[in-house]
Amino acid sequence: MSAYEVPPEVLDLDVRRHGPDGVRIEFRPSVEDAAYAIYRRTDKIAALDDLETAIRIAVVGGDRPVRLDHPPPGLPYHYAVVSVTRLERGEEQLVPGRNRTVNAVQVPLDERRAVAPAVPRPQPRAPRRVPLPELLVIPELETGADIDATLMSLAPSRPLRSDLKPTYDTLMQRAPEIPAERLRERHPEREREPQILQPESTTNELETKGREATLARVVNARFRRGEWELAERELRSLYTVFERSEPQARTLFYLGQALYFQHRFHEAFMSFLLAEPELYREVQPWLNAVMRAEP
Repeated sequence: MSAYEVPPEVLDLDVRRHGPDGVRIEFRPSVEDAAYAIYRRTDKIAALDDLETAIRIAVVGGDRPVRLDHPPPGLPYHYAVVSVTRLERGEEQLVPGRNRTVNAVQVPLDERRAVAPAVPRPQPRAPRRVPLPELLVIPELETGADIDATLMSLAPSRPLRSDLKPTYDTLMQRAPEIPAERLRERHPEREREPQILQPESTTNELETKGREATLARVVNARFRRGEWELAERELRSLYTVFERSEPQARTLFYLGQALYFQHRFHEAFMSFLLAEPELYREVQPWLNAVMRAEP
């Protein structure tokens, strides 16, 4: 239970476009030495249950009430800033204009940044109003068995919303069309080696549990064996259970590689593009590799 007699709250929220590719989030806290969680979602955030499917982009103190976000371009986003203490107590309420946005904010597709964004500082995890279920990691990953059904039972993927389809189609048009015969001739898989990021390469499975450990096991088991189809299925399933943008981006980064090594460059391009805001430096060589494969 928090020591606050009167739980901290957000008194006012202002979210607007900032520069060519950013969103500026500014809120007015009632208590400066309290923690506040910032969420974004493509659908409206109208109830506390909506936070379960939103991306928590940061947890900040009330003494830092301004935050810059760089969401994927071409998609409408709604934001909410809530008191972590009120979430703990189950007393938080979402009020339009006060702690959640009324209208969506969108970064246009034709205004993508040309320089790398600042590397975000690690953010402490905020307590969830409803704890997530533990994900049991089974030994079949080490033996090569298929765990797709296990992961899919946690959170089914959702179809693309009709209002987001034009954005998806526009992004897909950027990817090069490459004949299958040309791909076989060029053997693009020899131009790059699978890349495993530091969080997955150094994960201690005895200390790390749940989704992060599962991602590491999928990557280390499937990637090292070149099992790209199995890796693709398991990564698609695992992506839906992450709540934070950083592990979601890593999952998309690995999914892009799994698609790349299957010569499915259109889909790989899209996956890398969605991971780019969080992993700009890591993604750029892969996007360049996709473009070099164009005849």
